[in-house]
This record gives sequence, C-alpha cells and structure tokens, in this order.
Amino acid sequence: MEELPEYQICEHCGKRGTPVSKTCWNCHKPYYPEGETIFLKPNRNNQEENISQENKEENKPEIEIETITPCGLEKLDLPGRIFAYKLLFNGDMLLNFCECETCRKSYREFLAFINEKDAEDSEIIKEAEEADIKNIEIDISVFS
Repeated sequence: MEELPEYQICEHCGKRGTPVSKTCWNCHKPYYPEGETIFLKPNRNNQEENISQENKEENKPEIEIETITPCGLEKLDLPGRIFAYKLLFNGDMLLNFCECETCRKSYREFLAFINEKDAEDSEIIKEAEEADIKNIEIDISVFS
C-alpha cells in the first residue's frame, strides 16, 4: 500500500490540508481538478534533491506560523475545525483574536481559565474589555 504524505499545500492560499481532503479547509478550492488524482511517490532523485534543498534552506529565516481566530474557527466546517484544532494542539498554528464579539468572548473565557475564575467574574470581564486583543497570539500546545 502506498504511503500518503502527512499533508498537502493548497496552491491557492498556501494553507496545509490533510492528504485525503479533496478541498482546502481554508479557501474551499479543490486540490486537484475533478477526476485527477495525484499520488506523491518518493524516489531516489527527489530524496537527494530534498536533502540538498534542506541544507540550502537552513540559512533562511524561519517561516511565520499560521494563525486562526475563534471566529475563523467558528466559520469552518467540522473537518476543517478538527484539522485546525490538531494544528493548534501540535503548536503548528497559533490562536489570535480580532475585535469581534466572538473573539472578545473567547479571550474572556481564556482569561478565566488562566486565572482559575469564572468567565462572568467582574475582574475578568473588565480586563477582557480593556485589553488590546489584536496583538495577542496564544500557543495552545503548551496546555496539552
């Protein structure tokens, strides 16, 4: 049986997807035209190329980690959310916030969790309302 790659990259938006997905979880565009299936087969030449490219790329700056907002998670379908949660829990994606009501509420719940208080606590509500949440990124993997 042929081994599938760990993930595939969407040509449209650049986001990672599972090897069995037919469409991108982010932009919902198909990975391959209908009826066309592409299986990646490692061969000796590709492996040698990959090794030499890895050595060349070691000097390049680190790639910025993807981010997603709670409101963005809410908009995804179930498989997209599951995949995004996997990336979040593995540290391959960070949670950030925008100024919308969903993100504000999620940030308040996160503050309550960290401070071991109720999300309806007046201190937590005040701190969440006053915080500039646009610049906050959370690595969820530290909690697992």
